Amino acid sequence: MRLCFGSYLAVLVSCKAVNVDNKELCEALLHSVAPNFEFTYDGQENADRVREDVSSKLLRCEQNLSKDISDPARTARPAEMAFYFRDNILPMLDRNMSKQIILALKDIIANDPPVKVGKKMQGIDGDTKIELVSGITKSELLPKGDFCFHSFLAGVFLYTVTNTTNRTGKATIKSITDEYILSFTPRIGEITLFEDDEAKRGSLVSAVKESVKYGEEFAENVAGFVVDIINQLTLPSKQDDSLLVTLLSEANGNCLKCGKKLGIPKRGKVPVGNCEIVYLKQSPNEAACGLVVIKR
Repeated sequence: MRLCFGSYLAVLVSCKAVNVDNKELCEALLHSVAPNFEFTYDGQENADRVREDVSSKLLRCEQNLSKDISDPARTARPAEMAFYFRDNILPMLDRNMSKQIILALKDIIANDPPVKVGKKMQGIDGDTKIELVSGITKSELLPKGDFCFHSFLAGVFLYTVTNTTNRTGKATIKSITDEYILSFTPRIGEITLFEDDEAKRGSLVSAVKESVKYGEEFAENVAGFVVDIINQLTLPSKQDDSLLVTLLSEANGNCLKCGKKLGIPKRGKVPVGNCEIVYLKQSPNEAACGLVVIKR
């Protein structure tokens, strides 16, 4: 078997959602790396038929991908690719078939050994990075059972458009049928799907490891990714120390509701201007006052 864009697409086509046609799925995949890419040009006659014809040729491995796809794919940011697949590709697939898709792609990869064809080598060696979001190799992938679905799809897609020639899969495509995909159903227990948070953590770990190899620019990209994630977090609220001290001072160290002393004693006295900063919170057993003092 041969892993290429056509064989990859064939697996997804067999598992696409209702009312999604092949050309729509094909274009959505290609737009992940080349948003402005079109099969047709403005004013072209029978544009829809042309789109269908080109996507069909790619699916049957009768045509190679354009450089307008492969070139930008080489500089695509893996984390952004994973998010694109989550938001745009997963809705086009039957989510009940997620594990069968993973198993089918693993099977194709496992049965694509390196062989010499003429003067060129085709196939995938064990130490080849086959999933370009997490950066795992073929040898690491084959026994793997836990996956973030959209990250896996994005990573394998990036490999197919940057490292394979689509025409090499012409013989393979005939064997990727609905029956082939369904044959993996008894084995879906081998696959565990990650949640998003676990996928982000795995991608970040891989990115940090790679930064040592690829230098400062890559490390800065990783840092940017981390900062973006941190910026999405909600910061915990923090009370204003100076305001608390002011309130205590103006109330002579007394609770504004019940009048009881709130300052923390120092040497038997309750100072007003000199009291240590305190935090106030509701007391479950003091309904009358509703406030207790906690020393910081």
